[in-house]
Amino acid sequence: MRATDVMTKNVVTIDENAPVREAARLLVEHRISGLPVVDADGHLIGLVTEADLIARQQASPTHHPWWHRFFSDPERLAEEYRRSAGSTVGDVMTRAVICVDPRMPIEAIATLLERRGIKRVPVVEQGRLAGIVSRADLVRALAERPAAQIVSVADAEIVRAVGDRLAGEPWAHRSGVVVESSAGVVELWGLVESDGERAATATLARNVPGVREVRNYLAVRSRVMPYVYWDTGGLSAETAAPPELRKDPWDPQDPAARP
Repeated sequence: MRATDVMTKNVVTIDENAPVREAARLLVEHRISGLPVVDADGHLIGLVTEADLIARQQASPTHHPWWHRFFSDPERLAEEYRRSAGSTVGDVMTRAVICVDPRMPIEAIATLLERRGIKRVPVVEQGRLAGIVSRADLVRALAERPAAQIVSVADAEIVRAVGDRLAGEPWAHRSGVVVESSAGVVELWGLVESDGERAATATLARNVPGVREVRNYLAVRSRVMPYVYWDTGGLSAETAAPPELRKDPWDPQDPAARP
């Protein structure tokens, strides 16, 4: 799916000469957090958001001592004054707007929003605003996407695929994990170094084609019961030790060791 498939097309916009109060009214009325700013021809020239309006309320023009001008960037000071004292949308809006093409895959858009820490991105075609994609649009697309069909894959193939993928991950300790598969139901046995690695291993297995279910029996190494040694009192170790301590209780090859 691409931006054009999920974007909101009937976008609420505003003119740069509109008063700030009008921008605030539209945000509240339409329950949105950002407004694209367009010119008379529909070209995107900026974006005004809740954050822009809040920053204006928090800031106030600062009067610096006369010598301050020699150590400050005049352009930056002018921009700060414009945004804090401005009364129109053009004064307070963000001009450097991140935009996307209508053909951009939604997976790439999701990555862009996450890495840039933004909530929405305008969709622009030939300089004109075509729509807007928000985080809510991406979540809606995920909910409406049909579930992937389970592919029939041989169990040996699944075990090999899980092992190959683990071998390629820098966080995975492949030698401590035993993978078994029966009719697409994967069981994970062995030792890992952390809860994070335990969860990530299950996620990796779940994403392998043909896997229908993952049963995660991995144990975190720091929680494994250590071997206990004691005075046998003349008895053999095999006779003196309780059955549950005569072997490693977390031996992944021993079905009786399963939790």
